[in-house]
Amino acid sequence: MQTTLNNIVVKELKTSSSEVRKSQDIEGLKMLKIELDTILGDINYQIDKYNCEYTQKLISGNYDWLVKAKRKKRLYGAVSQLIQNRIGFLRSKEKQQKQDSFLNIFFEKVKENIDEELFSKLVDEAILECTK
Repeated sequence: MQTTLNNIVVKELKTSSSEVRKSQDIEGLKMLKIELDTILGDINYQIDKYNCEYTQKLISGNYDWLVKAKRKKRLYGAVSQLIQNRIGFLRSKEKQQKQDSFLNIFFEKVKENIDEELFSKLVDEAILECTK
């Protein structure tokens, strides 16, 4: 079951999941992911420390803090995954644009260097091949 993320605000980084979805900057997203993963590491450390101090020593701890920390970890983890997905999408889009650009240039060069009749014949054969 896949759930959609509403706007999750990452206070420490002054950003949100909606800003990540709108971003077109791969490098900026990479830096954001590194910073967010650092925050997630700190949250994990704090949760582990809490578990060690309170759970293993059987001392009563601040359970509300633990619930909030785990919720924050889950939400920030979702934003981290969203960033990773957005980076992948932008990379594939960038790759497709480069490929399309190459093909356009290639076809222009072919068109310039072979006669029009041969070019038309090749285009017709390619269209037939694609429609099979």
